[in-house]
Amino acid sequence: MRLDAAYGAGILLRVVDAEQDLWAGPAEILEVDVRRAPHRILIGVEFGRELRNEELGRLGLPTPA
Repeated sequence: MRLDAAYGAGILLRVVDAEQDLWAGPAEILEVDVRRAPHRILIGVEFGRELRNEELGRLGLPTPA
């Protein structure tokens, strides 16, 4: 909620793994969960557009059949 208040609901999100960019684009933050294991934050987002199969694969998400 504070992120939305500070930056707006349609922020640009960048997902990286080490030094490799996996995805970047518009997204809305739906939830942030910091009560899990130490050094772990789970962020639920809604992407600003439908992701292509290639993008889903890079993020480790299932691709449609």
